[in-house]
Amino acid sequence: MIFKNTFGYSIIKFNPENYYQIVQKLHDSNIIITSTLHDDSENIHVDKEFNEYLQYKNALYMSEGIKTEKTSSFIFSLNPDQISETIFNNLKKDFIRKDDFSLSTTEEVSHVFGGNVVTKRHNIHLYEEDLLDCAIQVDKAYYDIEKMCLTSTARYSSQERRILLPLRIKHNGKYLLNYVMITIFKEGIISLQICVQDFIEKQLLLSESPPRYNRFHEVTFYKNKEYYSFDDYWEEETFENINIDYILAEYKKRIINLINLDLYSNDDFDSVSWGIGDFSSFKNPYKDISAFYTRYKSNIGQYLFNSDKQLAENNERAEEIQSSRIRNDKDLSFYCSSYSSVFTLRSERMKNLIEMNIEELKTSPYYKDEYKRNAAIHFLVANLNFVKFYEMSFVKKYFLKDLLNQISESKNRTTDDYNRMIKQLNTIKFNYDKDVIFFTDGSPKTLYELILEKSNINDLEDKVVNFLNLFKDDIQIIKDKKKDANELLLLSISSILTIVLGFTGLLTIFKTILGKENPNYILYSIVVWGVLIIIIIILNIRRWVLK
Repeated sequence: MIFKNTFGYSIIKFNPENYYQIVQKLHDSNIIITSTLHDDSENIHVDKEFNEYLQYKNALYMSEGIKTEKTSSFIFSLNPDQISETIFNNLKKDFIRKDDFSLSTTEEVSHVFGGNVVTKRHNIHLYEEDLLDCAIQVDKAYYDIEKMCLTSTARYSSQERRILLPLRIKHNGKYLLNYVMITIFKEGIISLQICVQDFIEKQLLLSESPPRYNRFHEVTFYKNKEYYSFDDYWEEETFENINIDYILAEYKKRIINLINLDLYSNDDFDSVSWGIGDFSSFKNPYKDISAFYTRYKSNIGQYLFNSDKQLAENNERAEEIQSSRIRNDKDLSFYCSSYSSVFTLRSERMKNLIEMNIEELKTSPYYKDEYKRNAAIHFLVANLNFVKFYEMSFVKKYFLKDLLNQISESKNRTTDDYNRMIKQLNTIKFNYDKDVIFFTDGSPKTLYELILEKSNINDLEDKVVNFLNLFKDDIQIIKDKKKDANELLLLSISSILTIVLGFTGLLTIFKTILGKENPNYILYSIVVWGVLIIIIIILNIRRWVLK
């Protein structure tokens, strides 16, 4: 039993002045399915319309009957407190049950005439109910992680985080767990994160092409709407054979359409990360983490560097993989490169906890399904403890790259441009400074520091600082040229005035010395004036050449 998490990250840019309007539009649209209330991770609000949709869909699926043991009987009745018979019958007319559900059972023991009678109750568990439970668990996990180590400034003052409508993904005949999360930042960006969890029965094989190009067979979105109500959740749009980048692009279209303001997205900034969890045969097949690494090092390398199969099988990058390792303990490890990150977990850490959670189902025919469902969530939550800080570094990386693009695209370099970009850089440095983000020292703070280092974000920040210094130098050069041009203009004007006024002055001087009666005073004035003109021209030419 092996799980593979694929995390996709993308950015949508907006005018910071529209921050509160965007937050309100998202809340009013019913695209948000869960949110944390009253500063308490145990108090999760679930969207009423979506919850009602799941109740009716479950009732419709139950009404089709359940195939169980031969001795079982099936009884179905509507709960009038939750289901309207009129609405149910209208939905039933065009309804076709799909295979997107699993079965579960509960047992009730009653005492009749001195003996025990065991009544088995079989229930349908919708795939979308799993997705809702996943959204709730992710919301709780993120809240708890943030509360554990982040300052109130980092958590509340500049962002809003929400879980959105999930996807319905079918791959290799299985329905895959997934969630969609956005974080809206006051600085003017929306960070979109989509996670898809694949399930492999036996062995995680290398893909022939780079893993980022891996395609999911069938991905279904809820219909693209500006507002979602009960009736809208029944409408869908399905795409076949699309990869994580395509999924990100399609979901961004829905967010942009829903918000309906001036939004911009550049797919070149998209990123991915991965998680590998091995729960093989409900037992830990690896004696220690080094044995686990030996088994999965090719997979880790392929995900870290987005390599094809041939390159991943080549051990030339073994040293790079080892140097990218940030965390390595008894059961888990975490790797980070400039391209991606990989989290790995072997089952020993959670095996006992999962078995305790579902101990009452030991005799149930659905025990394996429940074990898988619990293991999937536990692995995902464990992965989030690292993804949270990788996503923070991704957002900082976006801000820095966006600033770098602004520097390179600036044609008319002005002091106002420089001051604006310096202000942006200072904001980035402050908002993502480790001592501003974390209220305490410890593993999360160290993890964040190492991710910034291994993903080359510190180098990127230094590069932005250097380019801004060059930008400042360019501005100074432009200022100096303008200053020199102005000085040259002033000198030219003064020279002209000197020439014009100088001849009159010379004429007066020689007239006074030689007397009006001597006609040579005009000749002497012209000769001296000509010499002065030549000297002024030579001096101006020399100044222009030197500049």
